[in-house]
Amino acid sequence: MPSDFDSQVVIEKDAVTHLEKLKCEPGKDIWLFGGGSLFRSLLDAQLVDTIELSLAPILISRGTPLVVEGVRSPKLKLVETNPSSTGAVALKYEIEYENKGNRVSH
Repeated sequence: MPSDFDSQVVIEKDAVTHLEKLKCEPGKDIWLFGGGSLFRSLLDAQLVDTIELSLAPILISRGTPLVVEGVRSPKLKLVETNPSSTGAVALKYEIEYENKGNRVSH
């Protein structure tokens, strides 16, 4: 997570419109925290460039999926791995959209 961000904004509704505008402004990367439905809406709008996941060495039998079952997702390209001494692994992927024609240009 970036440690030198200047401001924090809480987006309570219409995240797609807010992020489309924000991505067109000059500045650094946008760091976003949210659940699966927020991620899916931004992924569908092709506003996600990278995704960073942390895998912990714990097996669980249930949970909330990050993406909705049956919805086609873009390809992921692994660009970075960072194992920790606890056994967890941080993974960074670039999103590769099939049809970039609908993407907001910046």
